[in-house]
Amino acid sequence: SMKEANIPSPLKSSIVIPVPKISPPQTIGNDLRPISLTSSMAKVMGGFTCTRLLKDLEGKIDPRQYAPKGHSTTDALLYMMQTIHEALDGGEAGARTFFADFSK
Repeated sequence: SMKEANIPSPLKSSIVIPVPKISPPQTIGNDLRPISLTSSMAKVMGGFTCTRLLKDLEGKIDPRQYAPKGHSTTDALLYMMQTIHEALDGGEAGARTFFADFSK
């Protein structure tokens, strides 16, 4: 149960099926997308957990975190550009940036 922080095994299982991105798929590696079918009860429990966590985190997340709902990468880029311009306008600071792409 959620009170005991124990999730029953049947709720942890899922079935993964390949769904074609294009029809007919030409290659298995590129033209199929894995879709995970999970228990409806697991989805409901996940929704409750997410709602509870978001309430607990409200007001504790740094405003410069751009992953929460209502923020975007555009917000992050605008903030970065503003910070760089403010630093360079002072005349005594330089600016360096580092970009990393962690996607597959």
